[in-house]
Amino acid sequence: MKIILILFSIAMAINQPLFADEIEDFINKNHISEAESSSKTSDFESIQNQDSTTETKNKDAIGEILLQAMSLMGISYKWGGNTPETGMDCSGFIRYVFKKSMGIILPRTVADMAKIGKKIDNKNIQPGDLIFFNTLRGRRNSHIGMYIGNNQFIQSPHTGEKIQITEYNSYWRNHTNGIKRIVQEEGVDSSDGIINIQTFENVRNEALPSGYIKTKHRKKSLKNRLKKKNSSIKRTATRIKKKRR
Repeated sequence: MKIILILFSIAMAINQPLFADEIEDFINKNHISEAESSSKTSDFESIQNQDSTTETKNKDAIGEILLQAMSLMGISYKWGGNTPETGMDCSGFIRYVFKKSMGIILPRTVADMAKIGKKIDNKNIQPGDLIFFNTLRGRRNSHIGMYIGNNQFIQSPHTGEKIQITEYNSYWRNHTNGIKRIVQEEGVDSSDGIINIQTFENVRNEALPSGYIKTKHRKKSLKNRLKKKNSSIKRTATRIKKKRR
């Protein structure tokens, strides 16, 4: 399959291995045929040679988004990074993918991305959907990844790691704050065979919950911090009294 050759070429170029069974599972899960693979080859090559915008009417919008995301595997995490040359953080990665593949400009931060798009129920998640996590001390929308199918998502995790495919396991599901859809394929136009798409980057009335999650762990953590602060104040007061004597 030509799509496999594309993905392996990407992996070799960025020195990041892709496992054959993962690629086959991805292809089978998303029903990519040989004919579709041929069109994706030219589509992918055109994406790589274009600037920051592309046509929003195309043969496989979701496929282009996923290919763009997977082409960045192996790029190092960089807090505040926006490009493959500098490295990218989680939101910089997602923003870059949508800008390059679809010409869609998303907000820069995860918190702002959570305010736009169509809200999706977990059971209806599809490849290309964005998953928002609360992984930073209970803070909602502190991390983001893109679902690619086969119970996996792609992300730029944290300092010291690289953009990678991760299993959407119980840990990540338990830390999911919500799922958003930015692009949705609507069906084929019978006149030219092109898939019509609908985009939701301007939908702003389905924001995900924000702020911190109230948990026993967080309450305990706040209590401990207050206790330490009070102890520090007492020690300082004791030292002042001793100096005065």
